[in-house]
Amino acid sequence: MTVKVLSIDDTPPNQALINKVLSPHFELDLAMNAEEGWVKVEEFCPDVILLDVNMPGQNGYEFCRALREDTSKDNIGVIFVSALTTLDERLEGYDAGGDDYVCKPFNPSELRAKVGANSLVRQKIVNAKAHADMAQAAAFTAMSNSSEMGRVLEFLIQSLQTSDYNEVAQCLLNMLKAFQLSGVVSFRSDIIGHQFFALSGVVSPLEKALFEQTTNAERIVAHKHLYMFNSEHASILIKNMPNDDAVLGRLRDHLAIAVTVVEEKIKSLDTDRLAERRKQKLLESGIGLINDSVTKIDRRFSSFSDSMKERLTNMMHEVEECMMVMGLSQEQETTLIGKVAEQHQKLYELYEETDDIERELIEASTTLRKALDD
Repeated sequence: MTVKVLSIDDTPPNQALINKVLSPHFELDLAMNAEEGWVKVEEFCPDVILLDVNMPGQNGYEFCRALREDTSKDNIGVIFVSALTTLDERLEGYDAGGDDYVCKPFNPSELRAKVGANSLVRQKIVNAKAHADMAQAAAFTAMSNSSEMGRVLEFLIQSLQTSDYNEVAQCLLNMLKAFQLSGVVSFRSDIIGHQFFALSGVVSPLEKALFEQTTNAERIVAHKHLYMFNSEHASILIKNMPNDDAVLGRLRDHLAIAVTVVEEKIKSLDTDRLAERRKQKLLESGIGLINDSVTKIDRRFSSFSDSMKERLTNMMHEVEECMMVMGLSQEQETTLIGKVAEQHQKLYELYEETDDIERELIEASTTLRKALDD
């Protein structure tokens, strides 16, 4: 690529000599003063400027300082071409932002060599700056991505520790807030039906209608700044996705991961709730069986008690009648009646034990019922 050189000098003979020396080797343009030079800088876009110091109006040092203040023109090399050759004058040129200094009258070969060398150095500087900018951008991207992944990881850990659908939704909304995203979350399953969550606590009818249509929607649906991330049991609606492609791409990945995690968590919670329901049904069934058994035992014990009392009474009457015809002595009668009374008492005590068993069964049934209700 041909190097473009702009010479700014108010002396026509100097410009004529520069034109003769450089035009065969470079693309050259000329300006007779600083004001004309600024126009040429914008129109010609030079790679190197040859700059005289003593000029009417803005001098070469002032021109160079103004040029260096414009960061968009950092890639332009400046070579002072001047008869001012003292050390202080050269230092002034470097301080103004010059890259090199050629003394008048100049050697044509030296001028050509310095222009060529300056353009190469400037190009290397431009390339190095571009690489540095790319490296810096990559570093910023890596740091941003690392920070974002930290938030995703925090969400993963917190969601795994939750035991409730509302807690899962809150973890997800907190992550969206950390990403400065405005969003609404929807969960749906046979266990909880269709539930909606928002940081504001308010979900509009239109948002609910959008969620109602996500049953068979694609995994990611995008419309301008609106994005929906869907799974079988969860959806995330984002209302302000960023314009920056790099940031947008990262957030898409993060939210796709998040909706997958929420999907698995909802399935896990549903499984736990179903297991709890089955357990409760089994307990209720068991308590029902116990209550039925207690009722049956109570009836049988009552029947047994009545029958036993009746039989014991009849037995006592029969014993007394037998003693009347057996001709027993008073002592024998007393002994026999004592034996019968003793057995009567033992049977009564046995009956009391059956009452204790009944009470224990009733207490066990009551305890199970309280545990189930709690």
